[in-house]
Amino acid sequence: MLALTALLLLPLMAFTGFAIDLGSWAGTASRAQAAADAAALSGVVYLPDLPARAISVARETAAKNGYTDGVNGVTVTATPNSRNELDVVIFDPNVGQYFSSVFTDPPDITRSATAEFIRPVAMGSPSAHLGQDPELTVDPAFVLNTAGPGSTKENGDKRSTTNCTNAHAGCTGGVNSDYSPDGYLYAVEVNTATSASGQPLKIEVFDPAYVYNGDSCESANNPDPNFSAGQLTNLASRYSDTRATARYQRGRTLYCMGDQNLAGSTGNPNSVITTYIVRAPDDTPSDLSDNPAICAITFDPYNPNGTTQMYDRLNTNAVVGRENQRFGDHYRKWFPVCTVPSGQVQEGTYVLQVRTNANLSAPPTMGSGLSASNINAGLTGAGSLENASGATNTSGYNRYTLRAGRGSNLTNDYLTAFTGVSVSGIGHLPIYMNRISPSAEFHLARIVPETAGKTLQLIFWDMADLSGTGVSATFTLIPPPDSSGTPFQCTFSRDGTTPPPGAVISGCSASGLTNANYNGRNMIVRIPIPGNYNCDVDDPNGCWTKVRVQVVGSGASAADTTTWSASMTGDPIRLIR
Repeated sequence: MLALTALLLLPLMAFTGFAIDLGSWAGTASRAQAAADAAALSGVVYLPDLPARAISVARETAAKNGYTDGVNGVTVTATPNSRNELDVVIFDPNVGQYFSSVFTDPPDITRSATAEFIRPVAMGSPSAHLGQDPELTVDPAFVLNTAGPGSTKENGDKRSTTNCTNAHAGCTGGVNSDYSPDGYLYAVEVNTATSASGQPLKIEVFDPAYVYNGDSCESANNPDPNFSAGQLTNLASRYSDTRATARYQRGRTLYCMGDQNLAGSTGNPNSVITTYIVRAPDDTPSDLSDNPAICAITFDPYNPNGTTQMYDRLNTNAVVGRENQRFGDHYRKWFPVCTVPSGQVQEGTYVLQVRTNANLSAPPTMGSGLSASNINAGLTGAGSLENASGATNTSGYNRYTLRAGRGSNLTNDYLTAFTGVSVSGIGHLPIYMNRISPSAEFHLARIVPETAGKTLQLIFWDMADLSGTGVSATFTLIPPPDSSGTPFQCTFSRDGTTPPPGAVISGCSASGLTNANYNGRNMIVRIPIPGNYNCDVDDPNGCWTKVRVQVVGSGASAADTTTWSASMTGDPIRLIR
């Protein structure tokens, strides 16, 4: 018996040792896999714009998890295999072996991971302009819109308003459940390889302050035709402005933004205080809300009362308001809310945040010495601007447009300034469609090839707030003209109800949309992106889908405030292998 036990003891000990080593190897492989997963997820968010950064971040993450490329025979390979996928492979020859060396050599451990990143859907524009530019006669038939929080949601701004009635979607007890304290975010994409090197980056807002003019600039608050020729000459001379006559003309011109005094149940008309915060690119491109603030400026509201007061506001060099600027330097003009010196311009996404609810208890010190042509803010005391105020009684709709470029004067340098720079909405686009007569086409969303197989969801809020007898709207989704693959198929619903009431659906078009059925409602469109979808992603103007808006009925013309949203279904950052 003892002899038999002795004979069996050796193989039992061998198998036990082998099992211990096998467990150790499995643990080592698990750690390598976790490191590869983490490296792929951390690096992929820099694609497609910064592939070198994606590779370096992946390797840095692997090192933090115990796998440093080139140390003790370890290799960490990170390879972009498409515009939005990153492969990471970790090879580790340093596998411990305790009891099994008599029977086998230790294995080399190789583990891999592939991560995918779907960027937020760009909305509204493929170019460096978002909205109309009267100086360069850019006219996309809309301007941007941000309401004071005291305004009412069903007037068109879905996310900056707090008030609504229970008859409309997303309203509970008169409170807007879609309210976002962060306001609206816009992406300023900068490609340093194609943009003008050696030039500053300017981010500009046209007509940044709320100045009540009315939807069509038809109100008595508009100066012309009451300004005399002498007054216009004085203004032209004071501001070195050869366009003064056209700039101050009454009516729906390209210079008209249409600031409106719509109020809510608690709102005070003409009280919208607007804050612009510019944030630089950072190390978390998947989260644009935490980018570091580099510029900020707040504009007071103005409610001119007739020609005399308007002319007096313009015909002075006195600086006024929280912006601490001459009124005439920003009214119906491009104003640089941020200028990044040429040596500090970074590749990637700058974020412009527009809000009407900033905590103004400790605003930034802008300083009277800062010129209207170069607001490059030090953010002294600006932390409070990044927090929402509890006050909700400011009301009205401030309308403005955006542009960005690299040059000392974007209007004069337009041939090169706007190359390599683009401005778009991030997930949401609040607009005032001011030039539908009787139809217009708008850039809606950029659908890039890596979204093939996913589903694009579009939400149009308050899209048919029309008046008049027999007036209705038709909305048609137009796929990118440069796209290929299976044609899009669209499904429509209103606030989750299918089919949408009163609508006639044909392919990707919905007609018969009336005020009765769609005022204060969500029109939801879902588009499965075909697996064979492709487009010219290397062309900045490629891959853009549009929406055509047509108005039929008496007069066949309309203007409307609405909020559009776009998103791809699913987790934007995920492991796929």
